[in-house]
Amino acid sequence: MVLHYIMKALNESKIIERFGYSTFDKGKEYYNENRVLSAFINGDLLEGVVVGTNVYRTSVLLSDLSNKCSCPLGGDCKHVVALLLFYLKNSDEVIDIPKLKDKLREKSKEELIDIIIKALGGEEILPLIEQKEKNIKIRSILRIFERGEVDERTVENISNIIRNFKNNISKEDLLMLLEKRVWTTILLIQNKLYELFVFY
Repeated sequence: MVLHYIMKALNESKIIERFGYSTFDKGKEYYNENRVLSAFINGDLLEGVVVGTNVYRTSVLLSDLSNKCSCPLGGDCKHVVALLLFYLKNSDEVIDIPKLKDKLREKSKEELIDIIIKALGGEEILPLIEQKEKNIKIRSILRIFERGEVDERTVENISNIIRNFKNNISKEDLLMLLEKRVWTTILLIQNKLYELFVFY
């Protein structure tokens, strides 16, 4: 009931008031570009994964909109705004942790063992519990490569996403990701050659 009240009280105007127009506009752009990969709610704590120049973990308390993000700003950022907009506009896609726990309690011992074994084998755990597919927006991940340089942590984050959601990513999307990475590498090589040609 409290959460329902918070959701009714939260709107775009409140988000603008808290974060300002500039951050709101950037966050809305991120939301429209499907950069929010996942969102979880536990009480009034909203958490999610948002793709920026890296993959960021973002959390916000819905009661007062205090927040934090793993991005360089640490919070009060477009990633938080994107997550809040996702919560407002895609509430059916936000995973309710207490409800998820209830679903687990309804499972038999054998079903729980089966879920654990499959999860240890690399399958994503949420579809095993909820019996529903989660579509991963590979185009959001592709945006990471737009900045050119990709560090080791970014590669690890992307690898984890692909590994965890491998059953929900199409072959076409994987080819798109591979193609983008190949072209990014080629462009980097071209830039290096250009620097050598110009400066030496």
